[in-house]
Amino acid sequence: LNTHKIDMDRLLGGQIGLDDFLFAHVKGQKKEVEVIKSDDALGLTITDNGAGFAFIKRIKPDSVADQVEHILPGDHIEKIDGESFVGKRHFDVAKRLKEIPRGATFVLRLISPEKSPYANLQPRGGSRGHAAGAGGGLGSGKKTIRLKAK
Repeated sequence: LNTHKIDMDRLLGGQIGLDDFLFAHVKGQKKEVEVIKSDDALGLTITDNGAGFAFIKRIKPDSVADQVEHILPGDHIEKIDGESFVGKRHFDVAKRLKEIPRGATFVLRLISPEKSPYANLQPRGGSRGHAAGAGGGLGSGKKTIRLKAK
């Protein structure tokens, strides 16, 4: 709730306001990427969530990491050359990546975040005599999104 730190007491304590943000880190697809370190810097900005998971925050344009299409912001760095980095801080991951010599090839095991199931929502077709596009679309304030369990 309003932070990347895990605090279930605040979340479940009934203190959620209308202006609060809820962050959910849900593991998605695992992928292994082979990278050739052709420069001293990979061009990655790494952060962590304070709970032992390091993430790629940003990728510098035209960098080594930018040339590898499967490395994306939001990816969790799980392993580097088979060595687990779960439970480590972002500076531990950055240090290990800097230690890889220029010209070496290494393997990153990444976990992409689960994409929002609501990203591709479309309004329902004409119900109750209304045309699908009548009255504005999603985001116009004239439609309602109903969320159900499951």
